Amino acid sequence: MTTRGGVAGNEVDGVFFTEAPSIPGAEDLGELKVKINGQNKDLRAVKAELARRVKSKGGNGLVAFTYGQRGNAWWQSFGAVDAEHWYGNGRAVRIAG
Repeated sequence: MTTRGGVAGNEVDGVFFTEAPSIPGAEDLGELKVKINGQNKDLRAVKAELARRVKSKGGNGLVAFTYGQRGNAWWQSFGAVDAEHWYGNGRAVRIAG
């Protein structure tokens, strides 16, 4: 566990992830959402893709991070190998310091 601006979280690929709604003094860079098909993927894949997108916005953190795994709608699963997908959401931020 790591702390930034008094908020606990963890770091993946140089990006700080937290479920906290904000970090004092951080600049909000906008909302991010990812969906990764494949029930054999894991949370690391979600975080790696979100980290890549945070960096592309010039950020170094993601607040209000939520994630999970869901089943695809039947028409999305028809003929597919995987019937589920992982998702992740949050707000990209630039944390000073």
